[in-house]
Amino acid sequence: MVLEVSGGPQAPPYDREWDPHSVDRFIVAPGALERQLAHWEQAPQERYVSDGDPNTVSYPAREAAKLDRSKIGNRAAKEVPDTAPAGQTAQAGAAPAKPAGT
Repeated sequence: MVLEVSGGPQAPPYDREWDPHSVDRFIVAPGALERQLAHWEQAPQERYVSDGDPNTVSYPAREAAKLDRSKIGNRAAKEVPDTAPAGQTAQAGAAPAKPAGT
């Protein structure tokens, strides 16, 4: 396994782009964590919130094409509606910056 020097949030293990041999690290350099948290505050549609069910892999509708069903095992796949900031609509196909989660 290789840990990259930097990279920000990591794609989830069920994402077609996830590479278990190259895992990005989120470096908490001065101000980096605050900038990432502020970004998610401004773009809540890019946050991942687990539904809490370990037998389910939930994903936003806009990320459906990225789901690698061969990686979910016997878990159920659950597509959830896209969310968008107040006053904006979610854009189908819009890719967030490497969603995190399981």
